[in-house]
Parts: sequence; structure tokens; C-alpha cells
Amino acid sequence: MSGAAWASRRLTLLVQFGVFLRESFTVFRWAVPRFAPRLVLVVGIEFVAALASGVSFALLAPFLQQLTGTTQAGGPYAALERLLGITPTLVTMSGLLFGAVALRNGLSIWSTAIQSLMAVQLTHRLRSEVFTAYINSDLRFFAKAAEGKALSAFTGEIERTRKVLSVWRRGISSVLSTLTYFGALLVIAPRVTLGLLGLGALVLAGLMHFYYRLRQDGILVSKMLDRLNGRVSDMLHSFVAIKSLGAEELEAQGFRRDSWEYARADRRQTLLTVMPGLVLETVFYAGVLGVLLYINGTHIASGAVSPFTVITYLIFASRLVESVMATSGILSQLFHDAPGFDRIREAISITPVQEIEYGERELARAPHPVELEHVSFFHDGAPVLHDVSFRVGSGEIVAVVGPSGAGKSTLALLLAGLYRPDKGEIRIGGAPVSEFTRRSLIEAIAFQPQEARLVSGSILDNLTFGLGRAPAGAALRRTLEDAQLVALVARRDAGAEEGSIGEKGAALSGGERQRILLGRALLREPGVLVLDEVTSALDLATEARVLEAIARLRGRRTVVFVTHRLDAARIADRVVVLEKGRVVEEGAFDALLEMNGRFAELYRREG
Repeated sequence: MSGAAWASRRLTLLVQFGVFLRESFTVFRWAVPRFAPRLVLVVGIEFVAALASGVSFALLAPFLQQLTGTTQAGGPYAALERLLGITPTLVTMSGLLFGAVALRNGLSIWSTAIQSLMAVQLTHRLRSEVFTAYINSDLRFFAKAAEGKALSAFTGEIERTRKVLSVWRRGISSVLSTLTYFGALLVIAPRVTLGLLGLGALVLAGLMHFYYRLRQDGILVSKMLDRLNGRVSDMLHSFVAIKSLGAEELEAQGFRRDSWEYARADRRQTLLTVMPGLVLETVFYAGVLGVLLYINGTHIASGAVSPFTVITYLIFASRLVESVMATSGILSQLFHDAPGFDRIREAISITPVQEIEYGERELARAPHPVELEHVSFFHDGAPVLHDVSFRVGSGEIVAVVGPSGAGKSTLALLLAGLYRPDKGEIRIGGAPVSEFTRRSLIEAIAFQPQEARLVSGSILDNLTFGLGRAPAGAALRRTLEDAQLVALVARRDAGAEEGSIGEKGAALSGGERQRILLGRALLREPGVLVLDEVTSALDLATEARVLEAIARLRGRRTVVFVTHRLDAARIADRVVVLEKGRVVEEGAFDALLEMNGRFAELYRREG
């Protein structure tokens, strides 16, 4: 590498480090209440602690003089006698030395207590803000979010951010200690100290390569952690498929491979972290000892320099080297954990409900008509729905059918208000959906998704999830009957209040979970009901009873239900047939069969 390129890379790294320091301080000020005053307090505490540490070592030389019974007129410690107004004795030196050490340790405990409080507040605030950002994001963002990356943001990256806060405190302490010891060395031997400073600057410039590698490897380690968390997430979501296919060993091998690659990368970073400090220590000690050997052969023998002065310089030099090593380690840790800030900034920058706008109008809870006018929707640039238009009358029941991949579930999400059309418009009660408030839409439109996932707790917990109010007794009984849940509640919840359905409903069948979700939708007493595959996991007898309950909603609710079982569409007033994102047929069930078109073809295949 040419000298210009070498200098350019180090200059770039220094600029990046400055930007990182500024951004990290901004994150801390945002995340920790009253962070700036506390930071000033920590700096003050660490400054006094550094002085106390310097004083404790400064007292070692006169302490050794008293201990060995030797004295020396003048020198750097004559000022100590004048300052204290006492003659140094072994007792006074012992007391002063112990007092300085006790003060330093007490201040360190105080500083650590402040830092640990800030760390607790920081991690709590970041976790809460990241979770809130994810939960308030729109469905398009969440559909594209990688679970491994999200898990890393909640665990590893926030933990790395907490570690950086701890590093800040230690960094303040080590920098102030370095300045204190450097000042003492300047007093003892200015020219020697300045020479060592120049040597250290040259070595540090050469070590910038290690810091650059730490930054780059930190990004790589973050990506590997994402992949590892993604493996765990896939295992949890695909456990049944893995067991049914006998793919346990295959998955275990993949996890072990990713885990080993992550462990190797982390080990490499650990070695890179300690390398600069070890190099600095070696070079500094070599320089100090070389200078002292030279002084011993020239100045001490002639009596120009006191041995105690040399001993004192060596003591302070050793402490300076330790502080420089600590500072180097902190720089390494900052570059090691810097990618965590990138992930945290990325997570908290999510705009809640990014692409969906709401209005100020209130939508009453009534069976409103629903109209789709030339609605198109794209996912990652690919068309899912194209120019879809149809109308659902007030209190009418409309079934949406079609082959797999026709866009039925996407249409349900649009009607539920979880997506907005890329083209066209959806109207409820004659007004665009975008004119209504989000709260009134949630209250007026109930949606049952295709994926029947529950929250941990009882059946009643799941029925009232998000409702915000206790249901009336009559409403709850009617809902349990309509959703065919009476027997399940009697068996599982002893009155819908106690008992367990397992972790996220794991103790229930797919059909039982679907019926609970249907009950949740019905219990809200909405004006518009959007159901996506509400009977897909039910047996025929239960399906018939559930469909009968939906049919009884005619006139009292506007119902749009998506189903792949075409025979279930018999209860609908009209049937809309989707294929490749387009409406290809629409009409009454019997009329569509008589047309002998696409619907009739699909119905014959099902039979």
C-alpha cells in the first residue's frame, strides 16, 4: 500500500471515529434522562480520582525515603514538604498514601454507581423504543423485516450499546489518568517525556490499521449474529415441518456451522482488540527502560540525577503505560461495538405506520357498504392485485374465492385497513378509508387473519385481547355460541377465566384456535367483518355451524369472507372470483354455476 493510501485510510478512520463519537453521544443524551449533567459529574469524579491516584503514587518516593532512612535535599519532593507544612515521616506518608488510595477507590465506586444507573436506564429505554418502533410500523415494513436482525436489535446490539456506556466511563478515567501521569512525568523529566510522546504518536498512527479492521469485522460479526438468530427463529417457526421431515440433523449441522463461523469471527475480534495495547506496552516499556539505562550509565553515576528520581519516573511511567493501554483497549472496544449503534439507530428510526395516513372523521359502528374502485396493489414491485372493483352492500355477505396465489389474503388485509392501495380507492359508507381516524376504523372493522396465532393466557384473555373493556355477559354468551366455543370453554377455562391453553395456544387444535379468533372478531360487535379462511381448519360439522352463525349476521353486519372451500360460499349473497389478482367473475352462487365459467370449473375440481 502506498504512503498516500495508508494516510488516507487512517484519516478516513479518524473522521469515522469522530462521527461515531458525536452520534453515540447524541443517542445517549436522547436515551438517558439528564445524561449530560451526569456525564459532567462522572468527568469531575474521575478527574479527582485520577488526581488522587497520581498523588498516591507521588507519595511513594518520599515514603520509600523514610522507609529506607535516606534523605535528599531539594528535588521534586521538596515542594511536598512546603505544601503540607510538615516534615515527611513514615507515619505521615503512610496516612497520606492510605488517604489518597481510599479517596480514589471511593470515587471510583461513586462513578461506577452513576454509570450503572445510566446503563440500566439506557437499555430499558432502548428496548422500549425499539419494541415500540417495531410494533407501530406498518405491515409492509414488518413483512420485509428479517426476524434474525430484529432479535439481534433487541438482544446483542442493545447489550453492545450498554457495554459502550461502560467503556465511556472507563475511557474518561483512563484518559484523565494518562494526563495526570503525563503531567507528573513532564515535571520530573520534560525532554525525556516529550520524546516518549513523539514515539507513542508514531506507534499509534501505525496501529490505526487494527482499529480499521475492528470496525469492518464488527459489521461482519453483526451480520453473522443476525444469521444465527435467524436460524433459531426458523427452528421455532418450522418445528413441526422439521420433525415431520426428519431434518433435525440437517438443521443442527447448519446451526453448528453458523455458530462456529460466528465464534471464529468473535475470537478474531477479541485478538484484534488486545493487539494495539500490547504493541503500545512493548514499545513504551522498551523506550522507557532504554532511556533509564542510558541515564543510569551517564547521570546517576556522576550524581547529577538521584536514584529516587529515576525510581519515581519509572513508577509514573509504568502507570502511564497502563493508562495508555487502557485507552487503547477502550478505542478497540468502541470500534468493536460501533456497529451496534448503527443497528439501534436503524431500529429507532422506523416511522410508526409509515405509509398509512388517517383522517379526522369518525366511522360509526354500523353495517356500512364497502366499495373497491380500481384497486391495485404491488409487493416489492410485483403486482398482487390489479384494477379490482366490486361493491359489498350494507348488511350483505360477500365471499371472495379463487385459486392459491390469486391475491385473496392481500385483499382481506386491504379491507381491514392494514394495507393501502397503490392505485384506486377503498370506500366505506361512501367515504375514502383515508378520511377516518385509525381508532374508529379499528372499532368499526373486525378482522380475523388466516394465521391463527393466540396470546398466552386463557380463552377469555384471547377473546378480549385489544378490546379494552370487559364484555357484557349476554354478549359474551352469544359470542361463545356463535363461534362454537361453549364446550371448549367449559373444558379448558372453567368459565372462561381460569385454566390454560398452553403457550400461545399450543394446547389447542388449529380449528379451536380459529374459532377463538372468530369469537374475538364477533365480540367487538363491528359494523364490518373481514374474515380470512375462517373455516379452513374446521371439521365439516363445526364448519357448518360456524357458517350458520355467519349467515345469521346478514343485515346486522357487512361481511366479507375469504375462503378456499367454494361450497362455504353458498351462504353468501354474492361471490367474487379472483384469479391472478383480477376479478374474473362475480354473482350469486347458483348463477355462477349456471354460467359454467371459471367458478364452475373450480367448483367441479373441488368436488
